[in-house]
Amino acid sequence: MWDLYEILCCQIEQKREEMLLLERSHGRSSSQVIDASQQLDRLLNMLYGLKNQKVMAGAANDLTIPL
Repeated sequence: MWDLYEILCCQIEQKREEMLLLERSHGRSSSQVIDASQQLDRLLNMLYGLKNQKVMAGAANDLTIPL
């Protein structure tokens, strides 16, 4: 079963490909390309947030309290 990280990575790659195709057919400043770019930004932000959560969770698990 895929975890959220893998799903986001696949969605990001698909959105990149979609954006490149739209750019070729409509031009870089078209509304379709801008919409796809904004969707890609949201996916990348979600992935970044997920990575930060994993890092923070790992850091919290590594903390030791001195006696």
